[in-house]
Amino acid sequence: MKAEKIKRPIKVIAFFVPFVLALFGFLSTHEMSFADAAFQGVILYFMNYGDTPPNIWVEIARWLAPLATASGLVMAFVSIRERARRGLRYLSGNSICVYGDGRDAEEMLAQLGSRGIRGPEGELVRAERYILMYAEEEKNYDFYCRYMDRLQEKQVYVKSAALRPQDAKCRNLHFFQYEEAEARTYWKEHSLLEEAAASDYKLKIVLIGGGKLCEALLTEGVQKNIFHPDQKIAYHVFDAGEKFTACHPGFQDMGDPVIFHGEAWYQCMDCIRQADRILVADQEKEVEFMNDLLAVVPQKRIDFFSRKKNVLKMLFASQNLHVYDAEREGRKIENILNEKLFEQAKQLNLNYAVMYGSAAAGEASASNEAVREAEWRKLDGFTRYSNVSSVDYHEIRKQMLQKLTGSDRTDESAYQPYLELFAELEHIRWCRYHLLNGWTYGIPESGKAKDTEQRIHRSLIPYRELSETEKEKDRETVRCMFQWQ
Repeated sequence: MKAEKIKRPIKVIAFFVPFVLALFGFLSTHEMSFADAAFQGVILYFMNYGDTPPNIWVEIARWLAPLATASGLVMAFVSIRERARRGLRYLSGNSICVYGDGRDAEEMLAQLGSRGIRGPEGELVRAERYILMYAEEEKNYDFYCRYMDRLQEKQVYVKSAALRPQDAKCRNLHFFQYEEAEARTYWKEHSLLEEAAASDYKLKIVLIGGGKLCEALLTEGVQKNIFHPDQKIAYHVFDAGEKFTACHPGFQDMGDPVIFHGEAWYQCMDCIRQADRILVADQEKEVEFMNDLLAVVPQKRIDFFSRKKNVLKMLFASQNLHVYDAEREGRKIENILNEKLFEQAKQLNLNYAVMYGSAAAGEASASNEAVREAEWRKLDGFTRYSNVSSVDYHEIRKQMLQKLTGSDRTDESAYQPYLELFAELEHIRWCRYHLLNGWTYGIPESGKAKDTEQRIHRSLIPYRELSETEKEKDRETVRCMFQWQ
């Protein structure tokens, strides 16, 4: 993309070089006016100069001009063809326009195939949805602000290392991070359920790494690994930055201990040796690090998120070492758009709307798309992603039900005996989502359940202390989830 940006003005300049040379050559003879010289310069692009060239400048110009004309025609043809292709892809439906530079944009377009439209630099083209993923994050925000009026009715996905999905104020704007998508997928596919059940729900998990992926593994882990009301899954975190620690005080109120270590991992060998699982991410010298860690705990399960996956798998043959591509899952288009997840979150929100009177009874049908979208648009980003978090956790709930019943059944007769357990765990998840986003327990002066400005909520208490009405909300959430599966 950057190369194209540089090539374009060079091509334009090259196109006008013959004209400049001809103008200079004719004027230097002092036999033509400026207008006549300019006219002769233009003619060179369309027909040969019939007279003997008066000097070398005109001679060069008359050879270069036809080449420039041919090049211009090719450029025009390519431009027209590209515009036609973008138009056809838009008309075919479900098109997604990608704006960006480098590897990210190329990979995204390759995944989209015939749905993908390459966004031209500085120009908004028609599409159903948009993905903004420039390497310079500010360019994504600038682009959206420039075309905000035309994008208000479109879904726009913005790659952002600084902002989280729930931070979005614009209702059509979705922030995404590769690390967050990678962590969500990891915990759903490799949850701690088996280890927790085998150890009376008491585990010690070690995370080593001070980057975005390690932070995402922690925040997603405490929201996914919820299996028992009295569990004690301790997360020991090494190399986390002071900023991250200070900005997430909610970790101290999770129930599951989260301990941030100021010392390096190798200065806390007892903790490392006692770990039930070790997760490693964001390491610069991966081979050296892995060699040191395996020398200390060769018998422990180590999940290593690497950007040199094949190298590590070749060099280390330990059966306890599991190497994952640090970006593979996060870059998948389905994990960025999360279409199924959002559809279920919208349906869950519609059920709430019917329960509490903002939508009429009978409108909670999954086929009632217009009502579902209308209710969804009423929500801010934080509340939307509270619904998304709830739906996302259901994958873990299904794993639990399968373990408890020994079958894949998810009908009412299968989950009903465990409804109260699942409702309590759903409340714990709900509390953790709020705590991670800066909320605390409090009773608003207005007498309402919550105060979004102060970020206080009266229901951030243990499940057993909730009123029966509040407990029923969690039960209904669980029922809804199983009805859709």
